[in-house]
Formats: sequence, structure tokens, C-alpha cells
Amino acid sequence: MDLHFWNTDRLSAADAQARRRFVLSMGFSAFDHPDVIGLSEVSKTALKHLGRFADDHTYRLIHRGRDELRSHVVLMISDSYSVCAWNVFTSIANADGTLASEAAVAAVEDSSGSLLTFAAVYNYAPWPQVLADVQDFADQHSEGRLIVGGDFNMARTLDDKKGLQHLGTVAFARIGRDFGWSEVLPGPTGTEVPTWPVGPSAGNSPRQLDHVFVKGLVEFDAECSVLVPPKADVRLSDHALLRTRLGPRAS
Repeated sequence: MDLHFWNTDRLSAADAQARRRFVLSMGFSAFDHPDVIGLSEVSKTALKHLGRFADDHTYRLIHRGRDELRSHVVLMISDSYSVCAWNVFTSIANADGTLASEAAVAAVEDSSGSLLTFAAVYNYAPWPQVLADVQDFADQHSEGRLIVGGDFNMARTLDDKKGLQHLGTVAFARIGRDFGWSEVLPGPTGTEVPTWPVGPSAGNSPRQLDHVFVKGLVEFDAECSVLVPPKADVRLSDHALLRTRLGPRAS
């Protein structure tokens, strides 16, 4: 099983240059035709084009409807899985009505009849309240078994950043304590690897802001890697893509 999670940095299709970037970005996010693609910071102008892309590449597309909010989380599930239930959980920032956190979730059944919840997350809040909604959904539809990935805007390297320590180690401890999720870290010794910023600003306090968590997948071994977008005639994103692979656990 192959899963890609990527913050697309306001992926749009509003004009010719944006559509060129859309084509290149989707080519990168969907290389090798992964089973699941989770995208965040997708602009509403890209949703129609994403629908066509999903149809052409045999994916089920899940996101909230078009509205006044600029950013969307999108979950794409390969048609090789049967989607049993889905939902989108959204938290709005009270101050200005912008998106604070969002999760698109789907419970699927694979060819063996196993149930599993996939979730794509975007967070720009002190604490992503939607995570509890994700766990509740998984408890209801897949016996708690899940894979969650996306841009959490959390990093253990924030422990030394005044005013942001709540998004550091304590946040990961809370995720483990509240939900029982285990992180799949990409470093060779189980450490973080920066996913932001990449490209021209890569030297500006790089941090791993994008993460993948699993729960209840006793039959799988999981590994994660950080993939930087290729150079192109248009800039793709300031985030790297987080790729997760699941394989049968060795007996």
C-alpha cells in the first residue's frame, strides 16, 4: 500500500500559469499511482480540475463543497478500494473565519474484506480539534484502525521556539495519549526529517511539519520518506511530499 500526503501551497487553476502548475503538481503527487493521495491547501478553483484528474486516473475524490473558504483538504482513494463511508470535519478560526483545521476521512474495504480509515489533515490551529473527529469516525467504521497524514504544523524542533512549544513534543505526546496513534518517522533512526521549507527558502529554519500516524495496523510494517518536489518552470510547493508505504509484517 502506497500513500502520498502533500501540502500543495494553495494549488490553483485560476489562469494559464496556475493550470500549468496544477498539471505538474498532480503529476508529482500521483507518481506511481499511489493507493491514497491526501492534499492540503487546495484552492477552490482547482476542485473541478481535480475531479477530472480523479476520473481520468481512477480515484474517488473526497472534499467539502465549494464555499467562501480559500483552502480545502482533498482525499483521493484508488478505485481498487470500496469506500464504505466518508466525511469532512472542519474547524474555523473565530477571529477571521479562515480555516483552522480540517480532515477528510474515508472508511474503505480492501479485496480481503479488511476495513481501514484513511484521513488527510491540515492544521493551522494551536490544537487540531478535528483529530478527535477522525478517531471517532474510525471507531465507528473501521474498529479504530486508521492511517492519518498531512500538514499538522507541528515539529519537535519547536521545543526551543518561544511561544510555539505547544506545537512541539507535548503535542505529539498528547496525540499518543488521547488517541493511541503512533507516528511513522522518516529519519533513519526514527527521527524527524524537514519537510518545510523546500526550494529557494530551504535554509530558513527547516522543520518536519508534515506527519503520518497509524493505529491498529498490526499486520503491517510502515515506512515513511520525504520527497522534495522537482525543479520546474513554475514553483510547485514550499512543502515536501510525505510518502508512506505499508507492507506485510514479517512473522
